[in-house]
Amino acid sequence: MPLGRRFRALKLWFVLRTYGRASLQGYLRHHLALAAVVEGRVRADSRFELAAPPRFALVCFRLKARRPPLMQSSCHSRLHRGEPVQTAQSFAPFQQSPWV
Repeated sequence: MPLGRRFRALKLWFVLRTYGRASLQGYLRHHLALAAVVEGRVRADSRFELAAPPRFALVCFRLKARRPPLMQSSCHSRLHRGEPVQTAQSFAPFQQSPWV
């Protein structure tokens, strides 16, 4: 079954019908505010830099110094000790190595 525009519109209609416009706006504003907090913390910490300008609620950042992959994975695991956060390790093909 193809999931085209009509199906996506129906899903959006159900979400709006269930939660209401105000609740959905509040949810989105809350996540945008959380992204702004993360952006501020990344800018304030000299060990990190923004990899790309923040878009919507997505903040892409990386370690500034050259680190071996083991160091990156330990940093990744330390992020997950506290509150729930979604992270993804990635490698940009234009970089010389995955730990730049």
